[in-house]
Amino acid sequence: MVRLAAIGFGGRLCGMGRGMCKDCGDEVKMAAIADVAREAAAKRLEAMKLPAEDVTWYDSDDALLAHAGEFDGFLIGTRCHLHTPIACKVAKTGKPLFLEKPVAISREQLAQLREAFKGR
Repeated sequence: MVRLAAIGFGGRLCGMGRGMCKDCGDEVKMAAIADVAREAAAKRLEAMKLPAEDVTWYDSDDALLAHAGEFDGFLIGTRCHLHTPIACKVAKTGKPLFLEKPVAISREQLAQLREAFKGR
């Protein structure tokens, strides 16, 4: 079973997560979510018809990433200006990442991403 962890669970990521989890049956599971709007994220999860009781909720990306070893991959669906900083944190785990667009909002952020994922 592939255990995914989402940081930010907005509308766009919800659609991607639904596809990943539903199309793969029992092989892929949304195992954890960190979202500042937890109630809204929980409603999206419910709308996806994914079992919320199987999800571990975290209050922040740092709290979730402290448990990075428990997950097989990460999805980032936060506000656009946070995509790069959080992706750079995830890069340190060496695990697969789905990063919704835009991946960066400035040339500086593009350089940060390039450095964080260099060699991968």
